[in-house]
Amino acid sequence: MSKSLMMISAISVFVFLSAIIFIGFFGNMAFKKTGFPEIFFLIAFGFVVGPVLGFFPVDLVKLIAPMMSSLTLAMILFGFGLEIYVKELLKESFSALLRTLIYVGLSITSVFYILTYFFNWPLYPALFLSVTIGGETTVAVVGYYAKMLSTNKNLFVSVTMEAALNSLITIVLFSTFLNSYLNNITLDLDGAKAIIASFFSKFSVSFLIGVVAALIWLRFIRIAYDVKYLYIATFGYLLMTYAFVEV
Repeated sequence: MSKSLMMISAISVFVFLSAIIFIGFFGNMAFKKTGFPEIFFLIAFGFVVGPVLGFFPVDLVKLIAPMMSSLTLAMILFGFGLEIYVKELLKESFSALLRTLIYVGLSITSVFYILTYFFNWPLYPALFLSVTIGGETTVAVVGYYAKMLSTNKNLFVSVTMEAALNSLITIVLFSTFLNSYLNNITLDLDGAKAIIASFFSKFSVSFLIGVVAALIWLRFIRIAYDVKYLYIATFGYLLMTYAFVEV
């Protein structure tokens, strides 16, 4: 009986994964013609197989969600990185960082103000939701930019940088606020100083490790540039670097 259940579970998982792939593929085709992002189809599918049908137990989702989200983010950024040249990256990095800091800061502040002033939310829950919602402002410009990406390389690099920095900043912010909450740091002047110091410490350390790891791997690529499946090794190195930063 247990083996049959395991087979059913395995088959269900394969059906589920294939459905995600097909929805993403055909949704992307529809997006190129209609401008309607495929992400909404994927969200709807996840809602149906999750809360509605109960396809996956809640405990299982809680267990694998952090790992899958980190893996997904790494894969997306890896795919973007394969299409960007270093010169273009350096050219667009400062302006992309400045724009990202401005609109992420404004959006998070706006959501936080609404939650605390109009709905009287406690400070930490308001911060968590503000970072989660307010940081995803890249979605607002995807429809406009996507029409130009195929002909404007600089724009593609700029949007990619903004998306990457957006994710990086929001992840570090959420982690910083969560650690502050778990350590019972009050949101007064001294607490704010501690939170800001923790944020810049995590951001700078992660950035430094990323730069050093990239330089090391670039030297290796120059030696093994003609080795088959080098991109797979590069992705493995990326995951290893991410794990090292998280530790």
